[in-house]
Amino acid sequence: MRSFVAGIVDAQGGVRVEINETIEGIMGCVGPSEHCYIIPYMKVQEPLEWEQVPALVETVHSYIVEVAWERLSSRTQALLRGLGRPAER
Repeated sequence: MRSFVAGIVDAQGGVRVEINETIEGIMGCVGPSEHCYIIPYMKVQEPLEWEQVPALVETVHSYIVEVAWERLSSRTQALLRGLGRPAER
């Protein structure tokens, strides 16, 4: 069986990965203060092998970061990029 994959971000910023046969099944796992990011064009074969879990979690986290970054304004992106620079003396 091939299932959808999603990352769900809770109110404190924690992320969990949900796998379900249907989008509705995933959405049923999302709480009122949570955000769901369904990974497009990705389905996994269940049951998932334990060796596949770390790569799947990394894929979900990377997707959420990419989407969140794209949603920021260009000004906010520039400010955040500036935070990574060493302080001027």
